Amino acid sequence: MIRAPGWVLNYSMSYKRAKNQFKQQLIEHGIPRGEAEDLAELFPFKMSDIIETARNIN
Repeated sequence: MIRAPGWVLNYSMSYKRAKNQFKQQLIEHGIPRGEAEDLAELFPFKMSDIIETARNIN
């Protein structure tokens, strides 16, 4: 497996930023904070999902 720690860290930070922005947009459009947090958890492609998929390929 190729190791790319810089890429992983960059992806992880970008994912968190996008997830938080998604949650903020939901809140701005009137979704209650609790529900927005639950919906933000459904934001796709967590790094753990990608790693699990890579493990299953090998």
